[in-house]
Amino acid sequence: MATRGAGGLGPAGIQAAGTAPALLLEPPRHIREMEFELLAGPERIESGWWDGDEAQRDYFVARSGDASVVWIYRETNGWFMHGIFA
Repeated sequence: MATRGAGGLGPAGIQAAGTAPALLLEPPRHIREMEFELLAGPERIESGWWDGDEAQRDYFVARSGDASVVWIYRETNGWFMHGIFA
């Protein structure tokens, strides 16, 4: 797991803070497994249980093929990128 020291915005610091990335993609983009390297996670996020639109996802911080730090999750039909850290 990579970090950039105290107060830095390395993947471990982002994961520990429980913050979402600066840019959320809507809808999330389908990606190939070989396009990224997992750096931190999973972090379980659950929502929608109160209105019947329930979602449970395990999010990971990953480095993409172009060295961006991204927020991804996996479903039965593959991996999806949901955000990009600034």
